Amino acid sequence: MQPSNSFTVMTYNILVGGKDGRMPAIEAVIRHHAPDVVGLQEANDPSAVRELAERLGMEHIIGYARSGYHVALLSRWPIRAWAQHGCPVFQKGLIEAVIDLPGEPQPWHIFVCHLTADFFRGHAAERQRVAEMRAIIDGMADARKNGVPHLLMGDFNTLTPGEPFQPVRLLARVIELDAERRRTRSDLPGQPHLAYIVPPKLHPLLPLIRRIPTTPWLAQLFDLAANLYLPRWVVPHLAGAGYQECLRATHAAQDIPPTCPLPEPAGRIDYLWADPLLAKRIQGCEAVCDEPGCPVNRASDHRPILARFARVAGGGMRAEPETDARERVTEPPCELAHSR
Repeated sequence: MQPSNSFTVMTYNILVGGKDGRMPAIEAVIRHHAPDVVGLQEANDPSAVRELAERLGMEHIIGYARSGYHVALLSRWPIRAWAQHGCPVFQKGLIEAVIDLPGEPQPWHIFVCHLTADFFRGHAAERQRVAEMRAIIDGMADARKNGVPHLLMGDFNTLTPGEPFQPVRLLARVIELDAERRRTRSDLPGQPHLAYIVPPKLHPLLPLIRRIPTTPWLAQLFDLAANLYLPRWVVPHLAGAGYQECLRATHAAQDIPPTCPLPEPAGRIDYLWADPLLAKRIQGCEAVCDEPGCPVNRASDHRPILARFARVAGGGMRAEPETDARERVTEPPCELAHSR
């Protein structure tokens, strides 16, 4: 359980809406850590998200995307207002919630996003993610200007400069998934195919690429080449705007834990960022790992990120949270939609 002098926030990609009977495991992971706020990516099954919120006694909102890869937010505390930022640049969207946390002098603005994947597009996909991040930074401009406490969380589908990445481990996992598809004749929704992560111009080399994980010299060469080739352009935009990444606030770059794909994650693509004022209140941050009562490896292909923030001095006792889980709107508004 979290200490009474803090608020906890979690970001969690739940893999195509928790299909294949994984919602009980997702619920167990969230219950184990009892966060005040949870940002969800791949909230593809809105009814399952609603039921999850009801079981957890949390309010909820859902931001719909034409791609079907929705984002959502759950809160133990009242959601005063919320908006879906419908900028055309987004494939999967951005939502903003205004949350009343007990004892806080101002409500917190929580932003949840899921950036483009499209790994087969290489640098073009990273340029798309940069465009999305610039739109997000613009969307948070008022909060920055007015000194409003705010956080950004989500699956960025990109790496941070200086953080470790093990591409051979990722390649081995994708090859394993393709073999499982052939063996079980299952689509394995949400899990990547080798042809999806490899650019089309390299598809003639797929037979050779499949040999890489079992050929030491090829594996060593691939690790080096992939780390040199893969762009890491997104994160510096947020850092340059003055935001603090919570794991980097509490870990050295070489010690950042990988988050995806489970059960043998290769790199970190999940993030939780704080504005400069909230950054000073970070008490700790972790990538949540599998343990008894917290079945992370069974729940999704991502580890959630959990950050803890100090409460303001003299913040008082918590009020009882509201238990009615309601979806505010289904169409993306242009401005904050008042929830009451």
